Amino acid sequence: MDYSNDEQLEKELQELYILAKHWSADLDFLEEELTFFKNIQRKYPDPASIQTFEKKVLQLETHLGNLRVNIPRFLDFMAPFIANPNKPMGLDFLEKYNALATELHQLFNDVRATKRELFAHTETLMPHACG
Repeated sequence: MDYSNDEQLEKELQELYILAKHWSADLDFLEEELTFFKNIQRKYPDPASIQTFEKKVLQLETHLGNLRVNIPRFLDFMAPFIANPNKPMGLDFLEKYNALATELHQLFNDVRATKRELFAHTETLMPHACG
């Protein structure tokens, strides 16, 4: 038995677990961004676009909520592998990890795109709000 490979696998599993735990902090950040979006919408209401942005923020919140459920599920799924690195793992392990990582990355991209759009739109309203 090659203990160096076992130790390396254990270390990599622990790193993946820690990274996945950090995803929760990423979600906290994104949740604050969505709250910020809502505050901007309240400060600079625009009847013509309010439904569009409300719909986008609701979609982002739904996506974030799904990740809030799926990340702990993945951590629970991972726990037996951390406790026993010799436990056989199938391709579903990496598939689940990659799916969550991709979903989180997509949420970040969607939040950034919405933020740019909201800021650009708000800039068009600001002269009217200030004047």
